[in-house]
Amino acid sequence: MRTKKFIDFFMLTRIWHGRAYAAMAAFGFLLGNKYDLILPFAISTLLYISFAFAINNCFDVKTDSRGKKIKYNPLAGGMISFRDGIIFSIIIALIGIAVASSLPATAFVIYITSVFLALIYSAPPRLKTKPPLDLVSHGLFFGTLPFLFGLYASNGAVLTHIPVLFSLFFYSCFLELRNHIEDYENDLMTDTVTSAVRFGKEKAERIKWVFYTFHVTCFIPYLFYSPLMFFGILKERFADILTVAVYTSVILRWIL
Repeated sequence: MRTKKFIDFFMLTRIWHGRAYAAMAAFGFLLGNKYDLILPFAISTLLYISFAFAINNCFDVKTDSRGKKIKYNPLAGGMISFRDGIIFSIIIALIGIAVASSLPATAFVIYITSVFLALIYSAPPRLKTKPPLDLVSHGLFFGTLPFLFGLYASNGAVLTHIPVLFSLFFYSCFLELRNHIEDYENDLMTDTVTSAVRFGKEKAERIKWVFYTFHVTCFIPYLFYSPLMFFGILKERFADILTVAVYTSVILRWIL
């Protein structure tokens, strides 16, 4: 029984869905100068992503219970109560904050800010349902801020990587709109107003690719071969693969 409960709480974190955001933080960390704090950085990053998804599951029960995401949300499936989900989310957030406090002060402040934005994105005032704040907040707490957290955790210099900051913001907005387009029908049925619902599905699809275009454009003065990323418009998974390839190139160029 305890094993089943543990699995349910682990499912609540949906940590496997946060791999892109963990990579953003790791990207920033690798572009820094000191790697001796990698353990508290890694632990606090995983706890932060777990908190962001767990608290989102707590307040997305209504929409998730009507769609395929019910299998990823133990609250929607009735395995965990709302009270237990909230308590669990608070506990992992507090542990994450405690671990992050061992990192440089700037990284710690960014961590606190990220936790706060992730909280109000899902919980009241629920920025997720207040376009365009859903896109702006997501672009920050699951884009720019994780990168900055990693960068400052390894004593990196932000001015060297300004194009990356904007790139990650726009790419996070692209991912957010993609997710909202996938949830479009469920959000309509449950009166959940996201940017995709506000724009309409077809317009949201076009805007999504505008964000991707901005994301690619940020790299043009940075990497001479970055225009190849425009091939990502042919297929969404190409966009993800090409983005990973370019970010990896930036890391290798920095390290080598």
